[in-house]
Amino acid sequence: MALDGSDSQYIMNSRPTQPTPESDTAYDKARRKISQLELEFRIPFQMHISGYKYREISEKLNLKIGTVKSRIFFSMQKLTTALKRYQKV
Repeated sequence: MALDGSDSQYIMNSRPTQPTPESDTAYDKARRKISQLELEFRIPFQMHISGYKYREISEKLNLKIGTVKSRIFFSMQKLTTALKRYQKV
């Protein structure tokens, strides 16, 4: 599991050990939003949150490493905006 410390990535990566209605809703919403990303963004992002390193993603998808990094970055931006109401204050 790859974590960067942001609340939104935590929501996307794992379910709490003791789910609540709020955490279930946030988790489901995050998964739906990820599935709505354009394919060129979704695949590198899903690989990243599954634990792949940038270089591994780059090699597997035959993309430049800068392209992989930017697609993951823009995916995070889109998801953070879409999931803002589920972030802890």
